[in-house]
Amino acid sequence: MRRRPPSSTPLYSSAASDVYKRQTQKELQEEQETLLEEIAALKTPLTEVQEDLKKLRDIRYWVRKATPGTEESKEPPKKQPIKEVLQDKADEKKAQRTAPAQKKHKQQDMEL
Repeated sequence: MRRRPPSSTPLYSSAASDVYKRQTQKELQEEQETLLEEIAALKTPLTEVQEDLKKLRDIRYWVRKATPGTEESKEPPKKQPIKEVLQDKADEKKAQRTAPAQKKHKQQDMEL
């Protein structure tokens, strides 16, 4: 009886695929290093913008506190979720389609 090699034994063609994988890994590592450098370069400006944003939020808070009852102190209305908007439009269209049929039935009833 012949013994078979375990299924984890690489095939002859796997040597070529390993070279290809190594090349791809090198490219990915280089790209990752480039991206990390870009992120590090953008970190300082991002921190500055976040600090400015915090200051603006603090100013908005105190302006609203100092001027209660003005339009600026009210929160803007929240947007309706898109699913609800689409459902409302579908309901309107459905109502428009059924409205002419209902009017027709009313006219027929009035004629009788």
